[in-house]
Amino acid sequence: MVVVSLYKLFEKRKDTVNFKNIIKDALRLKIINDADIQKLNPTIEKAKTIWIKINQLRSYLFAHRTKELTVEDIYKKANIKPDEIKELTDLSLEILNYIALKAGQKKHKFESFTLRDTHRLFKTLMNSYIKSEAL
Repeated sequence: MVVVSLYKLFEKRKDTVNFKNIIKDALRLKIINDADIQKLNPTIEKAKTIWIKINQLRSYLFAHRTKELTVEDIYKKANIKPDEIKELTDLSLEILNYIALKAGQKKHKFESFTLRDTHRLFKTLMNSYIKSEAL
């Protein structure tokens, strides 16, 4: 699911594939340098502010699900809007493509199956958001 995938990109574990480790390896392999890090930092920081909300969704929807919170309660608690999930997706792709191009690879794009999952998530979020606005 999109939430778990976005969570994984920015988690901080040392034993997983995430942006922190990819950037560390890219520096070590001299694919990118300190100037590149300075260019990426604003994008990474902006992404992290949204990732915190994604982390809450992942935690309450999957990792630590409790029957006391409905799905609507979880989305309200995370205080995330559909546009923020799209923005995090776009920021993630921007980071990935920056490093990929520096490594001599082609730009990446999201495939249709990812778009379907994202659309499904947006629909759930919008329904939850509309209901909370009506209260």
